[in-house]
Amino acid sequence: MNNFLAGFEVSGRTWTLPELISHLQRKFGSEKAPQIDDLPENVVIRFADDDPVFVQCADGQLRVVVSIAELQQADRSWENVEFHVNYRLVAEGFQ
Repeated sequence: MNNFLAGFEVSGRTWTLPELISHLQRKFGSEKAPQIDDLPENVVIRFADDDPVFVQCADGQLRVVVSIAELQQADRSWENVEFHVNYRLVAEGFQ
């Protein structure tokens, strides 16, 4: 899974949100642009140099971590931001 995520090729790179969306569309082979009505303007994101997006499996959970070196919007800026999202599989019958 982490090798797949490394294929996104975002390490250390800087993007506006439309550029990032376009880049990921190309990586996924999607030709139709997603309709995003509330996309914030003037946002620039620079991903961490090492492991900008990775997955960990522990304690029956799947944890996705996104590491951002810098996030800017207009005159505001944040550095070294990490987002962690945990997923737990829940069996429902045979699913």
